This record gives sequence, C-alpha cells and structure tokens, in this order.
Amino acid sequence: MARVTDTEGSMGTSVCGAKKRDGEPCGAYPLKGATRCRRHGGGSPQAQAKAQERIIEENARGILGRMDP
Repeated sequence: MARVTDTEGSMGTSVCGAKKRDGEPCGAYPLKGATRCRRHGGGSPQAQAKAQERIIEENARGILGRMDP
C-alpha cells in the first residue's frame, strides 16, 4: 500500500495525518494549528504548545506580508 504523506484533503483543507489500524488516513480535522486530531495526540500539551507556535508564526507572516518596505 502506498504511503500517504499529504495531509491536504480533497477540498484543500487539512486532515489528521495519522493512519488508522487498517492503514487508511484518519480523515478527522486537526485542532487549530496542529497536524493531528485530538484522538491521535493533537490534544497533548506538547502538540498544543507547538500548534500555538504555528499560529503565532502564521499571524506574523501575514502581518509582515502586508507591510510596505
């Protein structure tokens, strides 16, 4: 079976990158800023901290992208 590494759904939205026992992707939506759903570890303190970092970084990129040089 081919390994799926893309976490983008068919509509361009993020989906949990974890695999179920049958090898199929989870398909649930990850928590905001996370790459996994709560069931697959997205709710752990470490994942929540990293998700918060991603959100801050994304916001900073958006602000810097709107600034004139």
